Amino acid sequence: MRLDKYIATKYSDLSRSRVQKMIRAGEVLVNRKPSKASYVLKDDDEVYLKKLLPEPTEISSEDFNLRVLYEDRSCLVIDKPAGMVVHPAEGGRHMTGTVANAISSLVKGEGLRPGIVHRLDKDTSGALIVAKNDKSLEALKKQFKERKVEKIYKVLVFGRLEHNEGIIDSPIGRSFRDRKKMGLVSDGKRAISKYKVRKIYDGVSMVEVEIETGRTHQIRVHMAAIGHPVVGDRAYGDGRENRSFMNEYSLKRQFLHAWKIKFKSPDTGKTVLVKSELAQDLQAVKKLIL
Repeated sequence: MRLDKYIATKYSDLSRSRVQKMIRAGEVLVNRKPSKASYVLKDDDEVYLKKLLPEPTEISSEDFNLRVLYEDRSCLVIDKPAGMVVHPAEGGRHMTGTVANAISSLVKGEGLRPGIVHRLDKDTSGALIVAKNDKSLEALKKQFKERKVEKIYKVLVFGRLEHNEGIIDSPIGRSFRDRKKMGLVSDGKRAISKYKVRKIYDGVSMVEVEIETGRTHQIRVHMAAIGHPVVGDRAYGDGRENRSFMNEYSLKRQFLHAWKIKFKSPDTGKTVLVKSELAQDLQAVKKLIL
């Protein structure tokens, strides 16, 4: 049996993904040596695990005074600032300072992700839906799964696109070269992004991108794949090009903002359209490049 499967089977409270992270981190030894998750165990092999600490099951409530863009009895839409993680990560990382901490007193839910319907990257700002109870959470998740939620982002990308609008329909999965990144892979999950160029500046273009699917880093991966990476994107953009622009315009993060979101309220059944004004740091850049 594979090492990761063996441990996950023996310790039912450990997920396979957590076991794999433990193995990569050197917290699992086979015959007193680091091993790989794919290692097939043999008779008399000895497996050592670092002392297991219980996973945290609750988060503390913190007051960050987040701006609420919309609210009814079933949900609210907040204006997420850049630099804030949406929810704690597996293994007990980011247990404070997250959106989940900030809204935990406003919603009824258990675990580390109370009311979290979807997510935005740490350095992406804008509209984020939060469910107030489990019933609303399931209803909103269903809308996302059925692609009934409209999500449009304002994005500044490098270069001038060949076409003023288009559709990128390419599957996204974990990168083979760097497992911390995503990429276009043949066996990845289908990802669809529709873009429209709204303004062309000197060397950069303002684009509105609607995503029909919500894959990790979707817009960043898709725009980089067509040769127009998001300005300030350190993971998928060109380092030299980014440094030059970011230094000149005092930009500290990727120029990516969740501008508009449309969905049906689980409370009233009516369509709700919420817009988030471009964050101040991005507005400042926009004014400078006019």
